[in-house]
This record gives sequence, structure tokens and C-alpha cells, in this order.
Amino acid sequence: MNQRWTLHVENFERIQSADIEISPLMCFIGDNNSGKSYIMTLLWGLISKGYILLRRLQEHPYKTDNFKDCTEWLEKNIGKTIEITDDVEKMHIAWFNELLSIHKYELIKSIFNHEMNISNIEIRNFNRTKKCWYNYMTLIPNKFLIIQQKTILFF
Repeated sequence: MNQRWTLHVENFERIQSADIEISPLMCFIGDNNSGKSYIMTLLWGLISKGYILLRRLQEHPYKTDNFKDCTEWLEKNIGKTIEITDDVEKMHIAWFNELLSIHKYELIKSIFNHEMNISNIEIRNFNRTKKCWYNYMTLIPNKFLIIQQKTILFF
């Protein structure tokens, strides 16, 4: 695992507020019916189904400041092999968190197969333990992007 981050949730079923530091080995301990399984399932879903947020972006691009910042950065770096700096990661995490906020109910429904309340979900304290390099080959109109090396940016 080359990155560390914290999953923050608020008002999610029995959980009023939680910050879960993601690490290679995690153990959830608590009373019965306290929300451990909900958090584990949410974390699994966020990692394995986070692509849903990007698919929605392709269908309905949101012209927010974070979207514009990321798009401008990508356009400027097409065809270059570049190191992903802390500032670039922060920019992309802000955009991802914005998408999480917009589509949180849809993502929750896709994970749990029914509607559930959640007032906030976001990624916090993201940092890499290893340098990361990317070569962005091309942007396709109304699609996300093609990356020469198959690497996942966030997870």
C-alpha cells in the first residue's frame, strides 16, 4: 500500500462521526450493532465501486472549480511523464470529494442495495509513501482519460 488516507463519515446509520485511518491491516472492534460492518462495507464499496463517480462525470460533467482545475492540469500535461506532487494530489482529492458529495446517495445505494442516510463522506489526510509518476497520453472529449501506465490514482 503506497498511500495513507482517512475515511471520514458523518451521520451514517448508527455512526454519528468517524475518522478511519486506512492501513494495510485494519481491525474493527466494538460492541454488537455499533456500525463496524457498515463501515467495512462502505470502505470496500468506496474502493471497489468508486469508478461510479467517474462514470457519472462522463455522463454529466460538473463544471465546478475543482473540475476545471483538474482538467486544465491534465490538458497542460498531456504527453509528459510527470511526478504527482502533493499539490496535484490535493487538487484531485478535492475533486473526488466533490464527486462523493454530489453522488453519495447513489454510491451508498450501489454498495448496500438500498437507500441509506449519510450526511458526509470524504477522503482526508491523503499522502503517498512512495513517489508516483504518470504519463497522460490523451484526453478524449466527454470521456475521462487514457493513461499509458495502468495505475490507479487514488486507491
